[in-house]
Amino acid sequence: MQIWDTSRHDGFKGTGEVFYREAHCCILVFDVTCRKSFESLNFWRNEFFVMANKQNPYEFPVTVVGTKIDLENDRKVSKQEAQDWCKSFSIPYFECSSKDDINVQQVFEAMTAKLVDTYKL
Repeated sequence: MQIWDTSRHDGFKGTGEVFYREAHCCILVFDVTCRKSFESLNFWRNEFFVMANKQNPYEFPVTVVGTKIDLENDRKVSKQEAQDWCKSFSIPYFECSSKDDINVQQVFEAMTAKLVDTYKL
């Protein structure tokens, strides 16, 4: 399994198509303490499917992860709002904290199981 984090790498601009086209799944991540990152999910979901040239986004394995749940007092996006957005696209939703090691492994286990099921591996 190869995992590409393209969030902060300008080097992926212009070459993203190559990486996205070969992708077998997509994990969209936002920060629950940053409303703008949540509001960008539509853009990144659409961008991925355009760049990856995937024909049916409802059949392609996608997961959304809300991060930084250890900063509950700074939360700007409720769990319910994120779940509602994901439900509108039939996308599973997870919340995690890499700092406190909450649900990180579960995200990758669930996506791996989805890949095995989707591609009959």
